[in-house]
Amino acid sequence: MAQQFGPGELAQIIVVNTSETSTLSPDNIAAIHEFVQRMEADPRVRRVDSILSTDLDVTLEEFQFLYSLSSPETIGGPQVAFALDELVSDDRSLSMIRVVPDHGPVSDAAHDLARDIRASPPSGDLDTNVTGVTPDLQDTVTRMYSDFPKVIIYVSVMTYLALFFLFRSVVLPLKAVALNILSILASFGALVFVFQQGHFQSLLGFTSQGITEASVPILLFSIVFGLSMDYEVFLLSRIKEEYEATGDNTHAVAVGMEKSGRIITSAALVLILVSAGFASGDILIVKTLGFGVALAILIDSTVVRALLVPALMRLFSSANWWAPAILGGGTRPGTRPS
Repeated sequence: MAQQFGPGELAQIIVVNTSETSTLSPDNIAAIHEFVQRMEADPRVRRVDSILSTDLDVTLEEFQFLYSLSSPETIGGPQVAFALDELVSDDRSLSMIRVVPDHGPVSDAAHDLARDIRASPPSGDLDTNVTGVTPDLQDTVTRMYSDFPKVIIYVSVMTYLALFFLFRSVVLPLKAVALNILSILASFGALVFVFQQGHFQSLLGFTSQGITEASVPILLFSIVFGLSMDYEVFLLSRIKEEYEATGDNTHAVAVGMEKSGRIITSAALVLILVSAGFASGDILIVKTLGFGVALAILIDSTVVRALLVPALMRLFSSANWWAPAILGGGTRPGTRPS
């Protein structure tokens, strides 16, 4: 379709005008005429289909007179009859304008054009709505990401509370949430580098579209945050057991890493292999999600769990286990056995 007719045919912006009187009234015809002239002069527009986009060499006043008739097709001929049939409702309360961009539906030019049309619709007494692939994408992304910050806050707060009641610590849950988000942000950056900017596309077997599918970051956050927290609980639970038995933070971290390292590495390896299977597919959104999950788990199980977590716990020392007494803090470690 794009090769034979141009990429804009896949990105038609549909401008729907409604009127309580008639969309073919002289004032509304003048408003539509001004809008069509403006769109046809826009370098981003390939074609405009409207009741005024005919091969008839007529002026605005002649169009106003023509569409004021009860049967304008009798004078306007087949072109006018076809335009009325395609673009105007039977009661004339609704009319449609198709704006065909010169660029694909996900291009910056098409998005800018859709925003400009919404900002400057036809005037008159017309009530205008805009639809089509590009406006629908804009609406969908706006709707999804208007609630995404709420999801991040909800998940982070509930995770913090769950870990606080598990470990009776103010610092450990905060560190866990922060490091989880760090590994997720690293995978987001990799997605932009690979799938949006097109690096390694020949190796991974895809053609970059210059974008990252809007739902992928939300899905990736939800999946990876949960998986990463599993590894955190495995590790910190073992460290906490050892700390309660010995009272030595450094010793507890070392033993916890030693005892939980194999299970964390094995679980991460299984999930990386499964996710890599998705990344080898041909459907771009599945490939993107599989690659992002595999990379995030790899970063989380190596850089985060094996390096950053023990390093930070060593630096924080006894502060790792602090909590106000009123909140149930004050872990009472035992004594290291002789």
